[in-house]
Amino acid sequence: MRWLVAALCLAQAPAEVDAARKLERDAAELQRAGRFAEAEKPLVDAVALWTRLRGPDDVEVLADTLSLALAHRRRGDAAGAVPLLQRVVDGAARCRDPEAPRMRRRAVSDLALAQQLSGHPREARATWEGLLRQLGGDELAEDRARVLDNLASLLADTGDLAGAESYARQGYAAWRALRGEGDDMDAAISGSILGRVQTLRGETKEARRLLEEALRVHQDVGGADNPNVSATLNLLGALEAREGHRAAAVADYQRSLGLCRKLGLDPRHRLVVEAENGLKALGAAPDAGR
Repeated sequence: MRWLVAALCLAQAPAEVDAARKLERDAAELQRAGRFAEAEKPLVDAVALWTRLRGPDDVEVLADTLSLALAHRRRGDAAGAVPLLQRVVDGAARCRDPEAPRMRRRAVSDLALAQQLSGHPREARATWEGLLRQLGGDELAEDRARVLDNLASLLADTGDLAGAESYARQGYAAWRALRGEGDDMDAAISGSILGRVQTLRGETKEARRLLEEALRVHQDVGGADNPNVSATLNLLGALEAREGHRAAAVADYQRSLGLCRKLGLDPRHRLVVEAENGLKALGAAPDAGR
């Protein structure tokens, strides 16, 4: 009788694996469509299935929990993402799968971002700086460069412009060392972060050079219709506004907003809100770019 029960369990497992994979595909489609709240239910169900099949620290459980945390953050519930990400960080430390260390690094970085977005910048800084200390060796150079960029953005948001500049310059130098002097999207993003910091510091000449170069690279490499173009236009709008060039600032924000609408971004998306707030601050109607 015992052998019959075991045989039945083995027969059921492939069906449950197929069911979990379908739930993951459904969630991925919903996330791609921007329906983040709806994506949470299939991910919760997938996590439950994998947990029953393989235990709470299996790599499949951790991967789907990571996706669930992303859905929470993208729909604006960064605080709800924090315990999910902490669960992944802890589980990945116990997991024996070869993918677990990489997954843990990503979860730690996502945890810092969720902490920042939920109003806990000191915790976010401590989390990112703790991760930075672990990222030695050439094989982790890209991870290190991304953390440096994240720290620069965080410190710029909190007003520590000296610290932000230090991290931003390290991050930009790291990407250039990795990718050379040619056109590269990651280096352009890093350059735009340094450009934003320099705008805030009043170093507008360097800021303009960095931001205009980033915009060119994003358009040439990623195409005119990609979110990085909108993000850089918002930064250029802030630079123009700081220098008193109202018409140029309005034009940048309007172009960014028009692109956001073309991309179908949610009205609550960060890029949309930045462009609209920039226009409002300049006394221009947010719908002027329609």
